[in-house]
Amino acid sequence: MRFLTAVSLLSVALLATGCTQFFEREIELDELPFARSLVLQTILFPQDSFVRADVYVTAPAVGDPPADYPRGGLVTEARVTLNGPTGSFPLTFRALGGFNCYVLPVEGFTLEAGATYEVVAEWDGLTARGRTTIPELAIARDSIVLEDVSNDQERRVRPLWPNGPGEDDYYMLFRDQVYETQPDDVQRDIYDFIHGRDVLGPTLTGESFAGTSANGYELTINVCQITQATYDYLLTLEAIRNNNDNPFAEPTTVANNLEEGRGLVGASSCRRIVY
Repeated sequence: MRFLTAVSLLSVALLATGCTQFFEREIELDELPFARSLVLQTILFPQDSFVRADVYVTAPAVGDPPADYPRGGLVTEARVTLNGPTGSFPLTFRALGGFNCYVLPVEGFTLEAGATYEVVAEWDGLTARGRTTIPELAIARDSIVLEDVSNDQERRVRPLWPNGPGEDDYYMLFRDQVYETQPDDVQRDIYDFIHGRDVLGPTLTGESFAGTSANGYELTINVCQITQATYDYLLTLEAIRNNNDNPFAEPTTVANNLEEGRGLVGASSCRRIVY
């Protein structure tokens, strides 16, 4: 017992002095490796009237960003191009639906289900490039049911639709609010994403959401089939947000399907329901 006590006291003494020396050490932040890269985020919707894309540049995980780092990392002067079977089309940076992003009106061409598209962003010697194939739409419009789950505080609805066969049954739910006098001013919120193979039973049930909107707005519910890359990106992005400031959470890496750079070039086919 005396031996164990002596060893324990010696360990505590060594630990105490070791900790003191450890906390007195300086971490050289400049020695940490960092190579900036371009981040491209876009999901192509054949049913949309616009193609939207976000472009950012990465910053060091620790320390201060470079002096020329754009505000919030948002790149506003990139060259962004959509390349498809019918040609190449440039995107222009502007405000849309309360957000600043790169926009391409779908005029003179269409995004076709089953076709493959490439989106490229170039800025300051950096490139972000990715490809995606738009999935075929297999959800029948009359198979989607909006279940009323209202409570005393607000009116709420919950979409239900058939759980199809196969492994590639990835889905996303989002809603659009469009101001009647400004049809280009679309406020979009993604509120659920599901992999059908993770659900037992013949029916998929999405998260409920408020089924009313402000006066002058049209509310549209979108039940969409998406690519696996889109699902993986949204899933890992949600994990990052949930783990924010949690010292016990495991590090999470956001999924990346780009050939160059980081981010997502995803695709979706949707059934729209005006509510």
